[in-house]
Amino acid sequence: METLIGLTYAQWMNLLRENQFRIHPSRSGKAALLTALTLRNSYFARQEEQQHGAAIEAATIEHPPVFILGHWRSGTTLLHNIISLDKQWAYPNLLEIYNPFTFLVVEARLKKQRDLNKERKRPMDNVTVSAMSPGEEEFAISMLSLKSPLLAWNFPRNEEYYDRFLTFEEATAEDIASWKAAYQYFLKKLTLQYPGKPLLLKSPPNTARIRLLLDMFPEAKFVHIHRNPIHVFQSTMRLYHKTVRRFTLQKPFSEEEQVNGIIRRYQLMYRAYFRDIQQIPSGNFIEIAFEELEQDFYRTVEKIYLSLNLEGFDAFSPILKKKSEELRQYRKNKYPSVHPEYVERLYNACPSCFETWQYDPTMAGVVNPEVNDFL
Repeated sequence: METLIGLTYAQWMNLLRENQFRIHPSRSGKAALLTALTLRNSYFARQEEQQHGAAIEAATIEHPPVFILGHWRSGTTLLHNIISLDKQWAYPNLLEIYNPFTFLVVEARLKKQRDLNKERKRPMDNVTVSAMSPGEEEFAISMLSLKSPLLAWNFPRNEEYYDRFLTFEEATAEDIASWKAAYQYFLKKLTLQYPGKPLLLKSPPNTARIRLLLDMFPEAKFVHIHRNPIHVFQSTMRLYHKTVRRFTLQKPFSEEEQVNGIIRRYQLMYRAYFRDIQQIPSGNFIEIAFEELEQDFYRTVEKIYLSLNLEGFDAFSPILKKKSEELRQYRKNKYPSVHPEYVERLYNACPSCFETWQYDPTMAGVVNPEVNDFL
């Protein structure tokens, strides 16, 4: 439920109708609480529209965004967190991605009431976050547009429908236009919140949407981070067990259903990715390995700045060096080995990911159960 706490009442009703009001009896209390929250959100959304509506409409996204791409659990959050320490960037924080309709009025109010920098540890790994930590804009867009595979976390029985919004290949022209409008709206609000700063954005589903992003931002720059697909699978299964199951408003999937969905989305994502990366203009794309980043945080980030011709690295360098030293102390998660059948299915679904990035597709790839899990 937590991923829907920023919905307005109208969007909540639209989402319920879309799912035929199918809420599991054990989740009815959560649904009732969410309904109350949406009524509050609608009040603040009207207030925000009155105060900022004209300014949002007039806002211009002057700088081409930088998009961090990569499958869930590939290191996208780690990379986003590191680069966001460079003060030249603007990025949505967790409070903003969970309150996309209201954050221009709600954030200032909450800052007066509580310490928004208070940290907590995430349930699926050892990463500490606060309300002001960099966030994944997909959560905001999912609520604004109701077109995102993330909505299957809440309504798993409608997963096939929401998965079409991973690549949008089977979506209607109206769906695409609605999603683009929601994305533009959210980025305009961020531009208004952080005037003059270029946007640093991270959303795993965007790995499969390069064509759509280039339609909106032809000069955008892209960083793709990949990781051993077997370790990605291990970590994604942990994500579902530790986190996603808490969000569902319906009967959760069985483990086999989860495995099927994870492998299917991995295949869809990278089929689209390998097809579309050639469309990115020369000099606007770099691909790195998670293992490369983990081995040398400083040099890998420096390579990103140089390859994309990003300004400001000299000023950022001392901060990056300090952060790199801190990250060396990160405590790793441990995972059980993956069943050989799952490894074989993963390889057959997307052999290009193993072959292009030179990962071992045999069980040798899961010998080491101790895996860095920065997301």
